[in-house]
Amino acid sequence: RSTLPESSMKFGSVRLNAKKYGFVIHLNNDTLADSSIALETKVREQMVRDLAIAVDRAILDGIGGAQPLGLGRTSGVNIVSKGSTVGFTDLLSAIDRIEARDVILDESTAWIFPSSIKALLRKMVSPANDYIWTDTPNLSQAALGSAPTPLLGYKWNDSNIITKGMAGGDSDKYTMFFGKWSDIIVGMRMNIELSSNENVNWMLDQTSIRAMIRLDVAVTHPASSIVT
Repeated sequence: RSTLPESSMKFGSVRLNAKKYGFVIHLNNDTLADSSIALETKVREQMVRDLAIAVDRAILDGIGGAQPLGLGRTSGVNIVSKGSTVGFTDLLSAIDRIEARDVILDESTAWIFPSSIKALLRKMVSPANDYIWTDTPNLSQAALGSAPTPLLGYKWNDSNIITKGMAGGDSDKYTMFFGKWSDIIVGMRMNIELSSNENVNWMLDQTSIRAMIRLDVAVTHPASSIVT
């Protein structure tokens, strides 16, 4: 009778230290009272959006210290250099680089790129002169509620929060992110909190609204992500 070999599993730990994001807006009470719309509600909604954008930017490009350390600045993340513009081989190199490190990709694997380069990707062709991607379903697919066509087999999102010079790159170049996003932990010590106070600027007859959140970010497996 053969004996099965013994094995032991290794575990690592991730330490998160909550970082605080927030800001305060002061509103004139007369403006609040006389507005024909629910002004305070609109302001609160915009504050939540602004704070969410700050969090997204920190996940991608936080510099550490008082900020979370974002994906693009984490040691061990794959870096693929490109020329002045991204090309077909750059995209393939991004995928190949991760697959070469035996990363098991899952449903969270996706591209994130700036909205401004979508036009470039639409026009990109393979060596066989075939277009590699369209960002929308055809009419029959759209009628069935189909998702946009994957980019080289993977989901994608475009965002205007990705600006030139991100992730320590050149100030005149945009950055693309690709990887297994389930390997990124966002630890929320405190969800977005909105609070108002009419007494802070009582002498100025103002209402102050504060938006605040506490969180940290950790990349648990840097090999599963790439910046190009």
